[in-house]
Amino acid sequence: MQDQYRGLQAMGQLPLWMIEGMSEYLSIGSIDNHTDMWMRDAVLHDKLPSVSDLSRRPDQYFPYRWGHAFWVYVAGTWGDSIVTDLYATSLVAGQDQAFRNILGMSGKGLVNRWTKALQATYQPEIPSRVHPSHSISDTAP
Repeated sequence: MQDQYRGLQAMGQLPLWMIEGMSEYLSIGSIDNHTDMWMRDAVLHDKLPSVSDLSRRPDQYFPYRWGHAFWVYVAGTWGDSIVTDLYATSLVAGQDQAFRNILGMSGKGLVNRWTKALQATYQPEIPSRVHPSHSISDTAP
């Protein structure tokens, strides 16, 4: 029983984006138009966060969407099994050490790779974007 309480106590040490993002990832899966919209907007406005931004600015980087996008990236890059390993190791050793132990990189290195992946995914869509204030007929030939 003692180990169970230690695990619950450790969960309180994880940043909100990791916890709530995992909830989203497990409940809605890897494809979500709502999360895509947030990520596309962040790429469009060059507002991609650092690890510390994610942890310290939940007012600016909504933990559910950003955490979901993070876990989707991790699972899509390293496979679903790594998600469990990374989360469990984060509970025991903390997120920074888990990134190093499981993924072999710092949180900064991981977020840099994730940022490049987000840009590669969403930047090609930006030139064909139609601003909502323009009607479809405004863009027709």
